[in-house]
Parts: sequence; structure tokens; C-alpha cells
Amino acid sequence: MLEVASGASLWQVELTEVGVYERSLPVGLERIWENVLDWEHLPWLHRTSFAAIELEEASWDGWRARIGVDTAQGRATLRTEVALDRAALRYVTRTLDGPGKGTEISTRLIPEGARRTRIHVSFQLPPGDAERLASAGERLVRAYQRLWDEDEAMMVRRQAALDARGRSAGAAARQHAVSLGGLEELRPRLPLVIEAFGVRVRVLTEGGSLLAHSTRCPHLGGPLEEAPVTNGCVVCPWHGYRFDLRTGCSADGRALALSPGLRVRVSEGSHEVLLERVVEPL
Repeated sequence: MLEVASGASLWQVELTEVGVYERSLPVGLERIWENVLDWEHLPWLHRTSFAAIELEEASWDGWRARIGVDTAQGRATLRTEVALDRAALRYVTRTLDGPGKGTEISTRLIPEGARRTRIHVSFQLPPGDAERLASAGERLVRAYQRLWDEDEAMMVRRQAALDARGRSAGAAARQHAVSLGGLEELRPRLPLVIEAFGVRVRVLTEGGSLLAHSTRCPHLGGPLEEAPVTNGCVVCPWHGYRFDLRTGCSADGRALALSPGLRVRVSEGSHEVLLERVVEPL
């Protein structure tokens, strides 16, 4: 499915190139292919560009989905296809229906090193008024600048998380409790992000209780240091995965949990606040 015909367009009309975008990314091909196949992140990481997504089909070769976008006229839906040609280091994004129907965006990947890849993006539209096509090309180039800024930050962070995985954190990883000091001194500092048990941890108050969670989403390593908390759940800004702060477990039916499991305990009498590690989420 979703095969790219080399050198050919899906459409019966000859398309016109209306713009080109290039940049060098500080990541290897593996991270870029992973990003291209990651349809889930569109309405979360790229929330200023996409409002919703409904997957129709996905495989190792690409995906097809209905994507909601907000326009001056209201919510519109694009039926979009992304098709990979790994051998040619190329993928094509096509608008099959909705605003911009007939648009093809062809992206070539040019390795520049083990962890650096140049992308060359060609925007192609069906024939039309020259002024309109030029304006559309400018809009597409600006949009891709923003989208790749966001994607680059995610891919770099993802790679750093993978590099850190498996490295020994030494004695810190073997700790079972960390003192956060006295309760009255701690409260004004919350929310607080610290290093504990070999990971970064956020301590905060929710519903009058002191809670703590690791700041790495177990899905693809998304950053949770400043992630929003809604109804007692922390929400990953990359893909919208939700985790119950009291248990660390998934709050949206997925078989995932924050790790390590953490709890905050206030000692009687001294009111010392202890951050404790548990083997499994509570």
C-alpha cells in the first residue's frame, strides 16, 4: 500500500513546483523515518497547524488519515496520504481531498553523517493562476519552517533519551528515598523539578496532595517537566498520552506507565518530605 511511483505523480495533470525548502537536521535517518510515520503527533506537537486526526490506514510504508484544520471559514478536513520510498530516501505527502486537493510535497533525505541529514522539500500544486501559486508556495515554505522547527526539537530530545537509556546512573539509580526538606519550606518552591533515582522528577500539588512523577513519557520519551495536568492526569505534549499522577498508570487505556513509580510521604512529627521510589507504579 501507499507506494510512491518513482518520478510520477498520482494526478493526471502535470504539477507545478511552487516552492522549495531545505535545512540540515542534527539527527540521523532513523529518527526522521520514525517522525514521518508518527501520525499521532500532528494535533499535539503541531497543535497550531492541525486540530485533529483520524487514521484510516497505516503500515511500514506510510499512512493515510483525515486531518482537521482550522481555517478562517471554520473547521475543514483534509484527506492526506504519506507514502515512503525508503530505497530512494524519499517520501511524498499528498492531499487527496479537501482544501489544497492535488498538492504533492516531495521530501528527499540526504545523509550528511551518522547524525545529520539534509532535507530537500519540493512543493507541487496543480496548474493555476501564477500569483495564486506563488502565494501558496510562500505559505507552504513558512509552514514547513515552523513544522520542522517543532519536529527537530522532538527528534533531538528523543535521540538524547535513547542515548541515555541503558547507561548506568550509578548510586542515584539505587536510591530508595530522597529528602525534599521540610514541608513548609517545600510548598513555596512547587512545582519543582529535581534529579532523583537517576531520572528527572517533577514534584507538585494536585487536589491538595503532594505528588511526583518522572518527566519522561514512556511512549517515545516526550518531555513532562512542564506538561499540563488535567483532572489529576499529566498529558504528554507530543502525543497526548495521559497518566494518572496518583498511580503512574495510563489514564487512556494504553498499556504504559510512568517509571519509576514514585510517591511522596510526609514524616509525622518532623514534617520532613520524602520522595520514595517503589518497584511498580502504586
